[in-house]
Amino acid sequence: MHGNLDKKQTYPLISNVVYIVFKEKSKKYNNLYICLTRVLTL
Repeated sequence: MHGNLDKKQTYPLISNVVYIVFKEKSKKYNNLYICLTRVLTL
């Protein structure tokens, strides 16, 4: 039973971390995309 409790507590934490990392990565890729489009339009 104790293992199940641990899993329920760590799952939201993992999803939180994944979400934050994904947000940061998408932000970086967004900037990269904007730079690329600017270079292409110049």
